[in-house]
Amino acid sequence: MTSTRNENEIIDDFALFNMRVSTEKDFTAKRALVKSYQPLIDNTICHAIRNKTPLDAFTTLDSAKSLVSRELLLQQRWKNAGHSICDATIQHTRPDHVTTFLAKNEDACIIHFYQSPNREFEVLLAYNEGGQAKVERVTLATGEQGQILYRQLVKVGEIDLLDDEEASTRLVFPILRGIGEDIVPRLMKLGSPRRVMLIPHKRLHMLPLHMLLAFIDGKPIFIEEVAATVTYASSLLCYICCGKLHPCAPMPDKKLFLSCVDLQNLGAGAELEVEWYTHFVNDPKQADVATNPSQMPRDLRPYPIFIWSSHGKSDPANWEGSLLSFGAKVIPASHIVQEWNLYNCVVAILSACETGLDRSVDDAIDEYCGLDMALHIAGAQTVISTMWQVEEQMAALVAVLCLEYVLQTRQVSPTLRTIRSLLATGRWHSVLAESCADAKRGPSLTPAKHARLKLMERLLDNREDAFASPFYWGVFRSFGYW
Repeated sequence: MTSTRNENEIIDDFALFNMRVSTEKDFTAKRALVKSYQPLIDNTICHAIRNKTPLDAFTTLDSAKSLVSRELLLQQRWKNAGHSICDATIQHTRPDHVTTFLAKNEDACIIHFYQSPNREFEVLLAYNEGGQAKVERVTLATGEQGQILYRQLVKVGEIDLLDDEEASTRLVFPILRGIGEDIVPRLMKLGSPRRVMLIPHKRLHMLPLHMLLAFIDGKPIFIEEVAATVTYASSLLCYICCGKLHPCAPMPDKKLFLSCVDLQNLGAGAELEVEWYTHFVNDPKQADVATNPSQMPRDLRPYPIFIWSSHGKSDPANWEGSLLSFGAKVIPASHIVQEWNLYNCVVAILSACETGLDRSVDDAIDEYCGLDMALHIAGAQTVISTMWQVEEQMAALVAVLCLEYVLQTRQVSPTLRTIRSLLATGRWHSVLAESCADAKRGPSLTPAKHARLKLMERLLDNREDAFASPFYWGVFRSFGYW
């Protein structure tokens, strides 16, 4: 009887806490409130993990993650859709949201990573089996192994991934293999689900989990070779909640894309990038290119594709610490969340340094505040970002290829998968060489084709294996919708 009463008390306290978060208006105060209640959150999750069925544990963990981000997302989506009354209070504990989602998405697998206060690491895999939602619990590391993994993750936060390829290869990728050996074979046994959603927790946010791998018959198999699409989310409930509201206010006429390129702070490749974007469409009224803050449109609603090329910094624990630079202007994530309206944005491409980087993790709270999450809250359905510093010419080419492929396929994650495969195998070199040859054999070059040709020729000065290291091809990730 005592255990039942204690469980009911936990549920009641957590429900009351959720209501307090919903009614708090200021998002900084929301986050402070979550931090002050973190022992309750941890206790609620730990109790579910240890005492409930895997499905109930998955539902509790999912409902307890990223509470502030979920509230902000709903509030901003409501406001950006033109509704005059903002009531973003939602039902936090929805025991059916996992089963309902998997019933509608039979080809999906949702992977929740979990770090306990005692530094134990587990994974909950949710998938559809025979028309029923099933959750499998996988232990990654407990006891001394959990302490070792935690110390390794702390070390990852200390090394400079921005410049040290050797250190990241030596430390990060063995961790990815260790976790991948528990995950990738299970996905293969499930019949290789077409779509995989990765939901990190606390220090596991630092890892490029889209690069998990396992050795099968002596051959490395990456998670992206098992699943057709791999994306990140802050929680499944947050993913579900970000479905579009119907606008109640008139929407502006759509254009093709907006590209913001920081010519002041980027290298020579940026000029070619601007030239390519400027001449990409026959009608210049269909797309806009901004090279300084004064040229950036105030109304961002017309653009289904939003491309940002500049330097940036992403702090997962602080909205003010996550920022984009544009010339001399600094744009914090808090401004993006509150002021930008990307209501019609299908995909935002952040080819800036560290826009998805997640290193300075706060052990006391799991509220992701990165730049990609900020743009997602502002309205972008999917955000492509970088997890560490990227070579500028390669970043420009990836942004250009992403735009071309997304316009052709209307899919984001498969586009990233294709680009990463080309870089990892060295096939990018022959593909670019063939494209260059075709362009030179064809009719007179348009300005856009000329700019793209110059970018490709500069990259062809590199060897085929120049980007074969995961340090290069794994830098980009997809956050949000598949």
